[in-house]
Parts: sequence; C-alpha cells; structure tokens
Amino acid sequence: MPTVIVGAGIIGVSTAYYLSQSRNQEIHLAEASPELFASASGFAGGFLAADWFAPPLSRLGQLSFDLHKQLAEEHNGYEHWGYTTSTGTSLAETSPENIGGSGADWLMEGVSRAIAAENTAPSSGHGPTWLQSKGSLDILSSGDTTAQIVQLHQPARPLSVSYNSSGGLSSIQILNSSTSRETTIPCTNLVIAAGAWSPQVFSTLFPTSKLKIPIISLAGHSLVLRSKHWPPPPLDSTDPANTKAGRQDCHAVFTTEAGAGYSPEIFSRMPNGEVYLAGLNSSTYPLPKVANERK
Repeated sequence: MPTVIVGAGIIGVSTAYYLSQSRNQEIHLAEASPELFASASGFAGGFLAADWFAPPLSRLGQLSFDLHKQLAEEHNGYEHWGYTTSTGTSLAETSPENIGGSGADWLMEGVSRAIAAENTAPSSGHGPTWLQSKGSLDILSSGDTTAQIVQLHQPARPLSVSYNSSGGLSSIQILNSSTSRETTIPCTNLVIAAGAWSPQVFSTLFPTSKLKIPIISLAGHSLVLRSKHWPPPPLDSTDPANTKAGRQDCHAVFTTEAGAGYSPEIFSRMPNGEVYLAGLNSSTYPLPKVANERK
C-alpha cells in the first residue's frame, strides 16, 4: 500500500517517519521547492507548547509535544537540532485589555500568544537574563510544558491522480520542475501536507471537488540575532538549578504591545546561542508559487 506525501516540511517528514516506523510500506515524499524547509518549517521560531490550545486541538497539541520530547530523548535532540526546555513569559508594556483576540486565534494579526496561555496557572521561575525591559514580565509556563523505506522527489509538484476500477486511488502523477520529466507513482494513500499551498494542491488533484480546505497563508518577517548575554555560562555543579548537565532553560517572550498593532515574539535558542525575533504577521502578503521564492 504505497503512500505519497505531498510536502516535505516538518509535517510531511514527520508523517513519513512515523509511517516508516509503524509498518513496512513504500513511502514517497514530493516537495515542490528545490530548497527544503524554505517556509515555516525552516523559519518559524521552533516554539512548542503542550497546553496552549483551544479545546478542539488540545489533545493533538499534547500528543505533538510529547512526540517531540520523545524524539529528542531518543536521538539527542539537544545536540542535533537544539531541542531544549523553555520558560514561556508574557511581557506587557500596555494594558492587556486593549488587545483583541483569544487563545484560539493567536496566529491572527495583532494577537499575542501570551493570551493563549491566560488559562494556565502561573509558574515559579525566572525571566531571561538577556532581556532588559521596563514592562511587567510574568511567567506563563515552565519547561515541563513548553520546549522544534522513504523516497524524496524534489523539486516535484503533483499534476493529477488516477483511480482503479473500484474508484480508489491507484497512482499520482508528478512533474520534476528541473527536468520537466513526468513520473507516475503508485499511490493508495495520499497525504497533503503542503502548508499554505495545501488548498492549491487539493484543487489541482481533485478539480471537481467542492470541498474547500480551510487553510490560509500568514506570512511574516523574522530575524536571528546574537547577544553577548546569551547563552549564559554553564551552571556550576554545585548550583541547585543544575539539573541538566550544566544547561539552562531557554526563554520564550510573548509581548502584548497593543499600540504597535502587532505582538513581537522573542526566543532564545540553543545550542548555537541564537535569539530569534518575529511576530509581525499578515495575510496580505502574496503566496509565492513555491516556498523558496519568498522575499
């Protein structure tokens, strides 16, 4: 039962990984961009949360968080991809009452993820040493609940699907955009994991369907910085906080600046000692044809 996954970002790749672990089957990944992880999977902050979700997604969010943690423990995620626990904090420069939105829609414009954690009990902890602010800093969550056979066809975009005599999927046709060569891949299971491009992929493969995929693009800008205050020196072995072989928690700072019209987010990351700054998102930015054409 061959499976074809359209989209080789974090969702597509992780789907392929778990399918390969669960049973012996043929798995194909088709990625339209010549550059892997050229969109959100490569430029998002990498922040994970276990309990910052609206009820319909709460169980899925917890499962995702647990799987990330499990993979990091099994494959030394700290060294290989910078997985570490994180303390989430809210930095309020203005009155929270002036901010619109709720925890269910923190991805939309002008909404801070600080609001998504309103219903979580405050935890004891310390703010980041690299952040200096006159605002009110509150701890939202501790590191316990916040913490980033398969064949790849790339660059390749889907063209159409074929069906067997019973009406089930039998194959998918893809086009290699570098060679202009069309290939037919056996396919009885299809997963569309193309992020913001998923509605386009679905419409291409199922042109007569009236189903509308409720996914929109939400683009933004991000910066990766270096700070002389991060990372801090390794903890001494006698320090009570040294419970992780000298490593200290990272911090995620979610601001609530109503007057600015957006809510910047700042993450300290390991193991390379980066500080990630983002948060100005808009649905008005046009979606490029492929992810590597972003500006």
